[in-house]
Amino acid sequence: MSNSDYLIMLLILSLLLNAITLLRFVLFKRKLSLLKADIEKYIKQNGSNIVAWDMFNYRTKKMLKFWS
Repeated sequence: MSNSDYLIMLLILSLLLNAITLLRFVLFKRKLSLLKADIEKYIKQNGSNIVAWDMFNYRTKKMLKFWS
């Protein structure tokens, strides 16, 4: 294989990894917006309390494990 073949393979690999990272980011943002809607719904029904904060902490920790 010549150097240009290696460069093309490297370019394709780089684009693939960037696409995967972008997809993971979009999925994370979607989950975060769903969490925000759930917390707003909970606060509207029950008022602001510690359970809403616990819900936020628990679900964001689960979402952040997705990145590691």
